[in-house]
Amino acid sequence: MKSKEFTVMVLWLFICEFCIRQGLRPRLDKAENTNFARLHQSTTIESFKACYKREFLRTPNELYNIENGANMHQTRLRLGLSHLRAHLFQYNLIDNPTCQFCNLEPETTSHYILRCPTYNNVRVRFLIGLTTLLDQDYMASLNDDKIVDLFLHGDPLLNHNTNVDILSMAQVFIVDSKRFSLRILQ
Repeated sequence: MKSKEFTVMVLWLFICEFCIRQGLRPRLDKAENTNFARLHQSTTIESFKACYKREFLRTPNELYNIENGANMHQTRLRLGLSHLRAHLFQYNLIDNPTCQFCNLEPETTSHYILRCPTYNNVRVRFLIGLTTLLDQDYMASLNDDKIVDLFLHGDPLLNHNTNVDILSMAQVFIVDSKRFSLRILQ
């Protein structure tokens, strides 16, 4: 057996083992499972890698590929890994989750986006932007949780361009609030 063929076979076995651990069962004898069959028929490392990338790797959601510095902070907010005090408190990095700007309640994502008086001006601009994009019935149906979800993820019921506009406005909110340019942990 040639060394390239051996390497492709080892990669194939690795992929099969990985898929089985993930609960996928490769069935090469079934016609409908052409992804695994194509991968198994690769004769070079290059064709194996190209087939693997094409057939198995997921592409990132286009909505989250808006290029600017706020994208990182928006992603951290989505994951609960931001510099908001409630997130830091959750990981025992600080002693108190209370918002350091208003001292009214814990600085959660919803507090930051919807309730902290420090960000009222930025929030008003964001909400006015939403009302220009969305119809009145949709706006009337939004509660606090839905607004936070819209801010972080968009809405699958809305079209792609509207979601991009909403996420872009959310990132403008993040930049204009200057909350994450401050590195206050205490």
